[in-house]
Amino acid sequence: MPWSEISLALLAAVFSVTAARGQEASEFTVGILEASGNLIPVATFDGSDWSNPWPLDFELGENAPVWPALPEHWIRGGGSLEAWTLWIENPASSSTAGGVQSDWVTDLSTVDQGLAAHGLVTSSQLCSRNLALATNAGDRRRSLIRCEYCCPEPKRGIATNSRIAPELVERLEAEDEQGGRVIGWARDVLDALEENAIARDALSQGVIAGRLRHTGQWLDADRRRAAPLQTSTFRVWEPDASVYFVEITRNYGPFASTPGIDCPGFSALRAWVATDTHGKPTSLEQQLALVDCDGKGSRSDTPVVYWRHGTAIDILVRSLGYETEDYLILRVEAGELSNRASMSFRR
Repeated sequence: MPWSEISLALLAAVFSVTAARGQEASEFTVGILEASGNLIPVATFDGSDWSNPWPLDFELGENAPVWPALPEHWIRGGGSLEAWTLWIENPASSSTAGGVQSDWVTDLSTVDQGLAAHGLVTSSQLCSRNLALATNAGDRRRSLIRCEYCCPEPKRGIATNSRIAPELVERLEAEDEQGGRVIGWARDVLDALEENAIARDALSQGVIAGRLRHTGQWLDADRRRAAPLQTSTFRVWEPDASVYFVEITRNYGPFASTPGIDCPGFSALRAWVATDTHGKPTSLEQQLALVDCDGKGSRSDTPVVYWRHGTAIDILVRSLGYETEDYLILRVEAGELSNRASMSFRR
């Protein structure tokens, strides 16, 4: 058996043994608490898998259900939506300025606060008008939302209708030794993927003249690798084996003096990585985007919380795009990463 297959087999065995000590399967729904105190369900766990049965772009009107008698297909095995627990919260004020939401997931802390839902309301997320649950959490919006259209509703925390607490993902500091090794590995991946992408796109007439001018023929490999990097790293499980998410952005702004380039771009790597008991990294998923300064075509992800279900690790991820805000449930099991459910808000 090749060494790569042996490594994956050992990694799967480690996850099977260690994750088996995790939480027992139980149906529940996870929701995002807004600064207004309203809560939007984003994913439902039925005891084995995830789905998103909550309606999108639903307008309250004459035909709206009467609380708390909700249609069964809105819940789909996710339990009662009347009693909730707020598990993770940003204690600071949640606000937006100039239409850009503050990064509410940077200073999260664990809490254990009961919430009671008492009705249905409409929430405006970007251009979406989503059905939400009114709760007794209170309104913590402390500043006006200033934007021209499709104003986002600030967020503040994560709640479930279950007493099984999610675990908070660890945002790593630069001095973390194991995280540093994973970042070093990811930088090598970034260099290799970027080289391949530029070599491939250089063969396509018009691409270099367009979006890849800043990373194409006018920059050699040495100059590209001298461009500044921004890195964020998260660890979602330890100590026997760990899953990491690494996001690296290479900014080409300092090289914008090249004639004809008024919108310098960047390359962005998003990588999910598993390490075994020896710290050896194995890629679960890796994606590279080469984009202009406006950021179209790329997104930035933040793993927030996770649950252990038997041999699986289920991770709630916030994903921000140019005109999107998504909440995903990603599952890591047997050395593989899969998308189980999602809730999307779009302009």
